Amino acid sequence: MKSFYEKEGKKLTNVGILPYRDVNRAVCYSLKHEIPFFPELPRNGDTLKDYIAGKKPSCLKRFKQNKYSTVKIQAFGPVTLMQMGYSKEKAKYEIKKYLINILEGLDAKEVILFLNEPSLKKVNSSCEKMWHSIFKEFNTINGVYVLNLKCIDDLLKTEIDIVGFDSKEGITCYKERNGKRIAWGAESEKEIFDWRKGDLLMLPFSSKFKTKCCIKKLEELLKVSKTLQ
Repeated sequence: MKSFYEKEGKKLTNVGILPYRDVNRAVCYSLKHEIPFFPELPRNGDTLKDYIAGKKPSCLKRFKQNKYSTVKIQAFGPVTLMQMGYSKEKAKYEIKKYLINILEGLDAKEVILFLNEPSLKKVNSSCEKMWHSIFKEFNTINGVYVLNLKCIDDLLKTEIDIVGFDSKEGITCYKERNGKRIAWGAESEKEIFDWRKGDLLMLPFSSKFKTKCCIKKLEELLKVSKTLQ
């Protein structure tokens, strides 16, 4: 069955982290995307360390005031937390707690949930089990976003719905897609070599920009989005 966003021809979203302090500006910026995303504002203390300490995300209340057809949310994945010193069970517990906080009361027909694993070095059965132990708790379209391009072929063999990566890092091919959708972290059409229906477009995870650049970046990606069919 096709997703709502695919039926509606939507593809543009965002990795989630923004340079804003103002919550209203951040949420309004998110709503300008074809698929709104949950904004995280590090300048307001929206960091992994703060969340685990019990701080609620600064945009949470304002974000839940809207109704969504499709919305994207994200959290750091368990592999990344374990590499920071958390046990497997503690990592999964903290991620689930954070996601429940966002999803509870969120008015959305469809949710795309990404686990961001910037520290992932390789994919194995243990990774998959941890991801699915989290995904099974939520009725979502599931994705994993990585920075290490050596992981891509192995990720495309998993049961994950969407595989995301920074294509600006220079990926030019992979062996088999296996029916997977891809979230392209790209800033230009030149960085996308294999666009297909159901794929997503967003700024690269590693992309850093200032508040005054947000609208400019969005306008640039909207132009790219219109060229992708």
